[in-house]
Parts: sequence; structure tokens; C-alpha cells
Amino acid sequence: MSLEEKVRTELLALRKTRDGVTVAALAQRPVICGLLANGDPALTYSRLQHTILDSDLGLSIKAAAYSLGLLSEERSHLGRLDAFGAEHGYDQRHARRYSDRGVRELAQLIATNLAVTSVPCLDVVIVQSSDARVDVALSTKWLWFVDMQPAIVTIRRGDEPPEPIELRWVGKTDETHRIEHTKPVVIAVTAETSIVIVWRGELWPKFGVTWAEGRRDAQSAVETLGNKLAIRFWPDS
Repeated sequence: MSLEEKVRTELLALRKTRDGVTVAALAQRPVICGLLANGDPALTYSRLQHTILDSDLGLSIKAAAYSLGLLSEERSHLGRLDAFGAEHGYDQRHARRYSDRGVRELAQLIATNLAVTSVPCLDVVIVQSSDARVDVALSTKWLWFVDMQPAIVTIRRGDEPPEPIELRWVGKTDETHRIEHTKPVVIAVTAETSIVIVWRGELWPKFGVTWAEGRRDAQSAVETLGNKLAIRFWPDS
């Protein structure tokens, strides 16, 4: 099941409840809460309200907001559909069609544009241990329900072909995958050298690069594009 399908399943379950979307109901929906607010149901409720009430997202999402209880105080799904239909001149069957379409659109928004505070993170720590050696430590973190593939790391030295680096990752929790490479990637900086990391998955990752305290004789440059991070090193001569 894709991330968008997981969100849609939770939205449909919320729509069926007597009160629709409430803070208490959202607390039982880990995917939506995780994507919108890192697991905080109260903040998730607030973000959903602001997204729907403060934006012109069209009639379908408005119908979904009615049926989810965000724009209607009716105590049943059918009652909320009737309230939407009464306002816009639709019978219950047409109101449900609009609601179904709006739930699909809202699920897509939550699984893409609105998932900005909970994206997967890949952090790189760089330590220069000698004049011609740089150690690069890698760690990743992402929510358990987001499908992310293992990061692919390659090194290119000068004009030589790219060399794949086989990584062994350790450490994982149930709620959030937190995985670290067991030992740093060692890079000999005798000529221009690049380490390239590609991390594919359901969400675009966020990359962080930090130089640890200590000597920094090698020069470096960092480039990112989508799910790709490239760090170039060359000797300071």
C-alpha cells in the first residue's frame, strides 16, 4: 500500500465515525499525525483546519471537509453529507461523489505537499583526521510507515570510475527508523574526490552536512538535487 493509500484509508475511517475528525480520533491515526505534525494529534487537527479553511481548495475538498466534520457539526456521516448537499444543491448521492473525490485529493496533499515537517533525514558528519584523509559518518531517520530504500553511496576519485561503497546499518526503533552506518566512510583526499549519496523513497529526503570541529585542510563543496547529495573534496594546495 502506497503512502497516499495509507492516508486515504485513515481519512475514510475518520469519515465513518460519529464525530468525524477530532483530536481524540486523530490520535488513533498514526500516518496522518506523523506526516502533518510528527505524531501530535492536536497540531494535526490545527493544520488540517488551516489547510481547509484558509485555502481555496475547491468544491471536492470542501465536501470532504463537511463529511469529515470539519465544516459541519452533524453527528453522522450521512448527516454531514446532507448538510453539504443542502448548501450547494446536491442530493446525497452527488454529495458523496464530491466527498470521495475530495478525500482522494486531500490524501494526496497530506502525502506530498503537506508532509514538510516529517520528511526523511540523512545527516552527514565530516571529520578531517589527517592532511589527506576525511572520515564521513552517515545516519538516517524516517517514520516507520514511509517506504524508503537503502541509501546508495559511491565515491569517485579524479577520472576513475565510480566505486560503490557497501554500508552496514545498525539501530532501529518501532516508531521511527534511526539507522547509522557502523563506521565512517574513509576518503583519501589526494586528488579531487566526490562522495555521492542517492536515497530513494516515497518522500524527498532532507540532507544535512556538518563539519565536526578540528582541522579542515581539505576544501569542499556540497550540492543537492532531489534525492541526491554530492560532496566534493580536493586538497588545499
